[in-house]
Amino acid sequence: MVKLFIAFAFMAIVAVGYSKECCSAEDKQSVSSQWHDLWTATNGGGRVKIATDVFTRFFAKNPEARALFKNVRGDDFNHPEWVAHTVRIMNGFDLCINNLEDTKLFNQVVGHLSSQHVARIADGFDPNYFDLFKEPLGETLESVISGFNAIAWDNCYNRISEGLKSNF
Repeated sequence: MVKLFIAFAFMAIVAVGYSKECCSAEDKQSVSSQWHDLWTATNGGGRVKIATDVFTRFFAKNPEARALFKNVRGDDFNHPEWVAHTVRIMNGFDLCINNLEDTKLFNQVVGHLSSQHVARIADGFDPNYFDLFKEPLGETLESVISGFNAIAWDNCYNRISEGLKSNF
């Protein structure tokens, strides 16, 4: 009986620890709601500003990554090719968030995005950049989302990042 109790207690501790690190239903709802309020209320210029802020922060922390974007004029944040590319990236992120609650579709979306990045390994892409993107994204979102739920965003971003690395 004591062994059964110990086993049950251990499983409960593991479950509680795991639940704090996963993208729970409550986390998904919070992230989806906050993102929806931000992204649907933001016009094209606002979206560009958010995307530019994220990438400014990302490149400040990872300057070597800028070379990965030479084909889309990542050297010039005002160039139309670069602006369009950053908005496409954020729209891909939008797809991930909007499908967090539909596991099958979410897996298809992140799998497709993952495949697109696998093709860029020869250019120097490292899947760890997905993890490194979390901090600048979080800093930007925290600055523009009222009541930013950092724990939910952290948990759900981890799920997105793991999906984006699924084909590596």
